[in-house]
Amino acid sequence: MKISTCTECACRRLPTSEAMRLLAAAGFAFVDYERPCSDYRAFGGLYAASETEFHAFFEQERDAMERAGIKACQAHAPFPTWTEDREEQEYMLRAIRRAVFAASVVGSPYLVIHPAMPAGWTPDPDPERTRKVNYEYFSRFLEAAHKHEVKLALENMPGRGVPCDTAEALSDYIDMMRDSYFCACMDTGHANMSGIACGEMAERLGHRLQVLHIHDNGGTADQHLAPYLGTVDWDAFLRALKHIDYPGALSFEATNSERVPAGLLPAAERYLYEIGLYFMQKFKKMVR
Repeated sequence: MKISTCTECACRRLPTSEAMRLLAAAGFAFVDYERPCSDYRAFGGLYAASETEFHAFFEQERDAMERAGIKACQAHAPFPTWTEDREEQEYMLRAIRRAVFAASVVGSPYLVIHPAMPAGWTPDPDPERTRKVNYEYFSRFLEAAHKHEVKLALENMPGRGVPCDTAEALSDYIDMMRDSYFCACMDTGHANMSGIACGEMAERLGHRLQVLHIHDNGGTADQHLAPYLGTVDWDAFLRALKHIDYPGALSFEATNSERVPAGLLPAAERYLYEIGLYFMQKFKKMVR
């Protein structure tokens, strides 16, 4: 099983080439490549670039990863995913299609996406309309996923009553697409904030679960802490992954390390890798 970490903390502080060397020195050979979502602004930023500039940027990113011996095992699409404003909605749709292409350029087999959330982070007053909105929207970039051979991993959201908050809700959205290029990304921090046991959620997602965002919190805020610094039951979670024969990477999204001094960033990334090794040791000893 691969051990991976998100690129956000290192890439915010360092040029990509230096960031990848730092992550490789920490032990990582795989990353959750987050540049496609880190420079997203409606009608601006990276997604306003020409096709030639956009392609060239991600070729340079891929080359920097390859020189460091790093591969992308997953990537993240821009978000928010959807808005009521028609013009911005079309721009977002184009951005996600371009993110699918970007994922293929850097060699990522998965692109994590968020659901459309018409009611924002408040409980959805019209779940049926929201389900229809998501079906129609997802259908519009599935062609790009097939063309570039990048699976779309739909992520669970934090809070109760929002789209994709539970394993059942997330599974329903995935199953309604009836497409092998749709799967689940489980965010452990989001599940914990929603009061859902991570082990139970992984079990219920079953074969749909192919991508992870691993981080911890105290159950009330999206703190993105390293495992064991919050309240997630990691033993139960690992047992569930073993039981469902989880095929993906153990990928960390513990971005709290962005707050450490620059001189401690290598140690912070190494600490995450050591947790990954510890997870692997426990995982191997568990019986399915």
